[in-house]
Amino acid sequence: MYIKSIYDIDICTPSGKIVRMRNYEGSIVMVVNIASECGFNQQLREMEICYQYFKDEKFTILGFPSDQFNQEPLEDDEIIITHEQRFQVTFPLFNKILVNGKHAHPLFQYLSQKLPGIFGSQSIKWNFTKFIIDRDGTPLKRFSPITHIDAVSEYVETLIENEQ
Repeated sequence: MYIKSIYDIDICTPSGKIVRMRNYEGSIVMVVNIASECGFNQQLREMEICYQYFKDEKFTILGFPSDQFNQEPLEDDEIIITHEQRFQVTFPLFNKILVNGKHAHPLFQYLSQKLPGIFGSQSIKWNFTKFIIDRDGTPLKRFSPITHIDAVSEYVETLIENEQ
C-alpha cells in the first residue's frame, strides 16, 4: 500500500475505535513505541510532563505499545490501566502493534522510511524511539531510545517558537 501522507494512515485504540491520523493535522505530534517492562519506561513520566507543558500549544504524544522486543507482556486493556495508574500517563495510547518487519504497523513503516535511523537503518532498534511530526504532517526528526526527553522538549519548544 502506497501512503502519500501520514494523514492517510488510520490507528486503533485498545477499545477498537479507528482514529485517523488526519485528526492530528495542525498539531505537532510525537509518535513513540512504548513497553511497560522496558528499562526506559521512566521516560513515560517525563513524556507526560512534556505533554502537559506543551498540550495547549497543540502538541500531542501518541503512544504505541509494542512487544517487538519482548517487553510488553500485557494485553491492550491491561496496558491502558497500567500506564494510567503506574506511570500517570494521560496522552493517547493505542493498541499493541509491531514496529518492524512486514507486519509492522503502516505508521511505523512510513516513519521509519521517512526518518531512517543511524547509518540509514529503517528498523526500530528498541522501545522508546521517538518521531516528531510537524503541523503539516511532515516527519521532521527521529530520536533514539536513549535520548533524554529534555532534548526532545527543547526541539518541540524550538518548533513552537519558530512559528511565532
